[in-house]
Amino acid sequence: MNELVERVNKLLLAGEPGNISVDTYNDYIGYKPQAIVDAMNEVFWGKWGFEEIGSELAASDKGQLAICQVSVRLADIDFHPVGWGQNRVTKGDIGDAKKGAQTDAIKKALSYFSIGNRAYNGLLEKPGNRTITTQKPPKQDQALHNLAAPGSYEQHEAQANGHQDTTVAVTRGDLYTRGEEKGLWSRTSPDKFYAWASSISARPQSKNAWDMTVSEMGEMAKRIYAEPEVKKVSAGAGK
Repeated sequence: MNELVERVNKLLLAGEPGNISVDTYNDYIGYKPQAIVDAMNEVFWGKWGFEEIGSELAASDKGQLAICQVSVRLADIDFHPVGWGQNRVTKGDIGDAKKGAQTDAIKKALSYFSIGNRAYNGLLEKPGNRTITTQKPPKQDQALHNLAAPGSYEQHEAQANGHQDTTVAVTRGDLYTRGEEKGLWSRTSPDKFYAWASSISARPQSKNAWDMTVSEMGEMAKRIYAEPEVKKVSAGAGK
């Protein structure tokens, strides 16, 4: 089951930043609910579902809100988490607001299975925040490798300041994903990642307070590449 969840998360990662939305009310950055539903259908077709428990319309300081509660299920798993969702009624379209609240609730309930975990780990970038490239972007792993090369992050910083065309764009999410692949931290516990970042920058770094410079991220990329791969031991392996 974990492998299927990872496949869903990889589909979501591949769809960034087009599948990311920003709530204009609270500035929350997350995946678009429909993107998660589409990824679930591709990986779990016929093996997942949801049940609406209740829905209502409520008043708020921004107008009417559609509120929905659903439970989700995956095949062969007894745990059926419940999620609440909401969506504002615009132009009197109650039906569309109820649909939005329902898919929002589905997204939140699926987070109990670590689906869409890059969102609640604070690894999503606002659309438009990545540096615009003038060449086809290299694969994520190659971009990190380029930035980790001696002197390359200084070159990148000069590019970002307008001295040259920018060719490499590495984000916090790129660093996190590569370190996760090497076994340096886990997708459900990002504390080690932020501890690394805090140590390298000599400033506290966290999900909500991230201000690493390009040079510091380059240094972090170098250290990630210098670390040996952590081999995962299968459960039940012989001693």
